[in-house]
Amino acid sequence: MPPNMDDKIKVEDTYGGKQKIKYKCQKDYALTSGSLERTCEIGGTWSGSEPKCALKESIKFCTPPQMPPNMDGKLKLKDTYNVKQKIKYKCRKDYILTAGSLERSCEKGGTWSGSEPKCVLSFCTRNNAPSNVEGIVPFKNHYYLNEAVKYKCKKGYVHLSGPVKQTCRLGGIWSGSWPHCDLCPALKKPAHGTMQVTGNQRGQTVRYACDSGYIMTAGNRVRRCQVNNNLAQLRWNGTEPTCSLRECITRSPCQNNGTCRDTAKGYTCTCSSGFTGKDCETNINDCHSAPCKNGAKCTDRVNGFSCDCASGFTGETCDVNINECLFSPCKSGGTCTDGINGYTCICPVGFTGANCETKTDGCASKPCQNGASCTDDINSYTCSCLAGFTGQNCETNVDDCASKPCKNGASCTDLIASYACSCPVGFTGDNCETNIDECASNPCLNGGTCSDTIGGYSCACLNGYSGLFCQTQRDQCASDPCRNGGTCINKGHGYTCLCQLGFKGMNCELPATTVPSINVATTPSTMKPKGYCMADNKLYKEGETWDIGCQQTCRCISSDMNFYYCEAKCSTDWKTVGLQTGCKLIPPKPGECCETLNCDQLTPPP
Repeated sequence: MPPNMDDKIKVEDTYGGKQKIKYKCQKDYALTSGSLERTCEIGGTWSGSEPKCALKESIKFCTPPQMPPNMDGKLKLKDTYNVKQKIKYKCRKDYILTAGSLERSCEKGGTWSGSEPKCVLSFCTRNNAPSNVEGIVPFKNHYYLNEAVKYKCKKGYVHLSGPVKQTCRLGGIWSGSWPHCDLCPALKKPAHGTMQVTGNQRGQTVRYACDSGYIMTAGNRVRRCQVNNNLAQLRWNGTEPTCSLRECITRSPCQNNGTCRDTAKGYTCTCSSGFTGKDCETNINDCHSAPCKNGAKCTDRVNGFSCDCASGFTGETCDVNINECLFSPCKSGGTCTDGINGYTCICPVGFTGANCETKTDGCASKPCQNGASCTDDINSYTCSCLAGFTGQNCETNVDDCASKPCKNGASCTDLIASYACSCPVGFTGDNCETNIDECASNPCLNGGTCSDTIGGYSCACLNGYSGLFCQTQRDQCASDPCRNGGTCINKGHGYTCLCQLGFKGMNCELPATTVPSINVATTPSTMKPKGYCMADNKLYKEGETWDIGCQQTCRCISSDMNFYYCEAKCSTDWKTVGLQTGCKLIPPKPGECCETLNCDQLTPPP
């Protein structure tokens, strides 16, 4: 959304081809450039340019308004207009001004005086009438404003509605609508019938009759041409008749003594008892409603049925269950329950069998569980449980975890006549009562001190080491202790700094100092002072640097071994690698030895 636009403008996420965006400047703002209306074009681009709105008080010029339609093609608009400059419009040929101003002036704040001119066509072209309408007078190709044309219905058609005159209006538009002329549509003779038509204009009729041997079963005998309810057209009222054959006389379709009657849709049969179907051709299946009960077989008869009962049932529909308990089949005081084609005996304790004729063994069903032994008693039994079980049938495992034998938060699992403890980390023993000493395996390395904890240990490391096991030697150079460009080297539990020329000290933090005066020429090498290197009969303190002309720079590395190191004073990297684009070498100044590299703040190659 461009700035300074009305916040009520809604912008969609996507636009299709030819869709438009219409912008509007905020209150007290006016358009200074671009277009307030833009169209999405093929290829995903927008017509015109983005509109820009500025405060009216700050605008000292006007952007041209959009060219109104129907203007003279010779009119050309400038890109900008100064205050009081004017645009003079002109309607194109055959068009006249109906609204707005043909002359507009640029005003302060970037606005235009007056309103946009509107030019419309000043004549009408001939209107093509519908096929059932014809013009009367006049009949030509062009008509001037307020000129009228009269119409009439063509021969045979009836004027139903609408004006019979149209007038030319501004913009080449005809007033009103066409007159509505209509006829009733032509009709066809019905099959097996005749018709007499008086005509198809309003009020005329048609009469129908059926041929011999046929009967009118649908539709109307007389129909009239009339205007329908909405006065939009002429139509025949009623519906076309249908002539059907007299079925009862010609075919006698009803079977099995059925009675036939002709109807509008053909015929109907009234059937004798026990039959159904359009022509009474079907014997009604009296077994369809399943009248026979309890699994009996049904046999259909004419207007009736018969049932063949299953064993144990009787009655016309086999709905009566025969009571087998009437003969007292149950022995030993058993209770009889009647069933379907049978019975069931509920025996007293100590008896069994279909008729309760057999004495029972209490242990026969093996009621004692989990390996218990069973002893039969009169109408009862006794179980002797193995260790770890209880209950009438030894069905319950004794919970050996009930006394909470497991210590130190261990979980207990009940077993048969026993239990098992699952110890948390750091404990052992049958009841997890013993704390494991994790320091026993000496896990701390490099002289670290081990402290035992619950389920673990911790190591207190010596200086210079870290890690869970003190296994990692610390990088003493990680904090970059060497200053002034010094190089750091790890050394045991500490570090050593190799200082740049001109610096010394443990961290290269001090400027180089002069060596104490000593007569080297008369001092044997065995008399070299401690803490110095000797080179060319001169003494240098450990870490100190010195120059050999403009050729080399040397440094005392180890005074005990009289070890020192010399390297070229001037770098040759520029000559070896080549100068980077934008770099140049600057000759040494008086008193200096080496060239310097100027790269305009570029970093020189390593």
